[in-house]
This record gives sequence, structure tokens and C-alpha cells, in this order.
Amino acid sequence: MKKALVSGIAFACALGLHAEADAGKNFYDVKFGPVPNNYATMLRDCADDWSYNFRPYGASSEWLWSDSNVRRAASADEKLDDRNVTGLRVSCDEDGLDVLVYCNEPTLATYIAQTNAFPSQRIEFFVAPGDADEPCVQQRYMAFYGDGNCREYENREPDRDFRLAKPQVTETALKNAVVVRIHWDWANFWMRLPFLSDRAEAIWRLSIIRWVGPGVTWGGTVHQNSQAGYIRFPQFAPEQRAAILKRTLEKGWREFCAYTDDNRTSVGKIWIGREKWRQERNAADPRSYVNMPEDPDFRATYQAMIAERKGLAAGIAKFESMPRAEQDAFFLKAADALFNFPWAAQEAYGKYQEKKLFEAK
Repeated sequence: MKKALVSGIAFACALGLHAEADAGKNFYDVKFGPVPNNYATMLRDCADDWSYNFRPYGASSEWLWSDSNVRRAASADEKLDDRNVTGLRVSCDEDGLDVLVYCNEPTLATYIAQTNAFPSQRIEFFVAPGDADEPCVQQRYMAFYGDGNCREYENREPDRDFRLAKPQVTETALKNAVVVRIHWDWANFWMRLPFLSDRAEAIWRLSIIRWVGPGVTWGGTVHQNSQAGYIRFPQFAPEQRAAILKRTLEKGWREFCAYTDDNRTSVGKIWIGREKWRQERNAADPRSYVNMPEDPDFRATYQAMIAERKGLAAGIAKFESMPRAEQDAFFLKAADALFNFPWAAQEAYGKYQEKKLFEAK
């Protein structure tokens, strides 16, 4: 396959992307709309949305390659001899962010006859809200090894400002290619939603690396955040914005309800078992501790925290009727209260214990 080398800007212009993109970076304008269950059809139905601007892994970011024949052949699922051919499409809707990765795979026609395993793709990817000058509090390094096996590389534990965002990753086979879908739920980024940024344009960083041969990348090397490509989100319409915020709050409500309904963290639902032998054992060997919601002196505080969050239900129900400014203020308050309830409860219990230990008469 003949490869024509073009600069990043020239290629962006050819694809109708924004010419102000950095010459050394890929730049993609995110589409808004749902991804169908049969997402491989988007190769044909949305052929112009795909970027095949992958370069060899480790190559200079000043040069990107493309061939106009690649787009035509890939969208028609035609056979391409170059296994390295890879493309991506990025979109979002009220549920989250979707990245589709087209992986040319000539071995699909012969792998069974040759008694080989299905050629699952090995993809490593990185995503972070904001530009390189913003705190990277939600960076994600993950690798997908096929068959739903997604490994996450993190150096932090989840806390109030950082949620582990393991995406849903699936793959489907065409005649001559495998298409991988990477889906992140907005709930994982509730505090960094694109339109909540103070910047005029909502830009995130993205790198997609397909480990085929020496590797090909859309962006940079996976551990160099400043070399990632850019994805730019659209100007969300008011109804799109409201739908994302409400759907995210609904997910926060479900997380909160699941947490407070769990036997380990719910008031009055601590599981002790009805079996006689279990009750006799517990009586003979009493615990020297209590779980947080069992603590009789903390119970009233815990119940009040739960009641406060249940009081948010009315606002979620009428969210779409609120003015935009009121929506934003309510979302930030309610999302923090719901998604971060476990940390808020543990923090309150820690202060209660500290007071009990150090201020006891």
C-alpha cells in the first residue's frame, strides 16, 4: 500500500478537521450521538468520521501518515495487506464517551483453518480531561488484551477527587477487521465534564496505541502525557447538556442507594445470620469492634447524612425544568453528595472517633 506522508495540519485540513491543530499532534472533533449495539456498521454509515492518522510507535510527532485509499477500503471492509492500518472514531452522548478503534486484521480469513485463536487486539490507551497545563487528576493508563480483559495501571487509590474509571471494552469481528469499542461512563468524570470547564473550548487528551508489529499510535507514547492527541468536544445544546447532567445524577443516586442498602454500610441491616449455630458462636465469641453504622453513638449522625441525600431526590426529578445556572449549582452539590457519600461518611466517623478518643472526659 502506497503511503503518502503529509504534515499533521495538512491532513487535518484534508479531513475537514480544524487547521489550528498543532502540527505535531492529532486533533479530533468529538461527535455527539449514540453508538449502536452493532457499532461496526459505523465504518460504513459514518465513513467520514474516522481518522486513520496513526503513526509508527516512537516515530517523530512532526510527521503523520495517511493514504486516501485506506478510508475507502476500511469503510467497505475490504482486504488490506498492511496489518498496521488502524483508525478511530470518538463520540459522546448522554451516557458517556465512546472511542471506536478499527483494526485491520488479514488473519481473520485463515485463523480457524490454521487452528489459531481469535486474533483479539492488544490496545493500550490513555485519556485525561483538560490540556497538558491542567492537573492530571484523572489520567488513565489501561491495556486491553481481548475477550474483555482490561488491565488498569494506576498509582493512586480512589478518593473524593479521583475515581477509578475502568471502561467497558468490547470487540467485534468483520470480514477483514476487528472493531474495538472503549466506553467511559460520564459518572467516572462527573467533576470534570467537558462543559463544566472554564475554558472556551473543552479539550481532553487521548492516546490510542495498538500493539501490532512495532506498534502504531494515535497520540504519543502512552506514558508521555504531553504527547497525547487532542479531542475537542462540541458546543453542547442546552437539552444535551441537561440530559448528561441528569443521567449522571441518576447514576450517582443509584450508587448512593446501593451503598446504603449494603449489609455492611446500611443502618439496621447488619447481617448476623439466623442459624442457631451462628448465633451461639457469636454469643460465645463477641466482637471487640463495631461497624460504622452499628456504632450507637454515631448512628444518629449517619442517619442524618443519609436523610440529607435522600432529600436531593426531588431536585433530580425536576432537574430538566430548572434554569441552566440552577442546574449547574444543583448538579455540583448533588453529585458531590451522592458520589462521594462513602468518603463523607468515613470522614465524619473519623472525626467522631477522634473526638471520642481525645476529648473524652
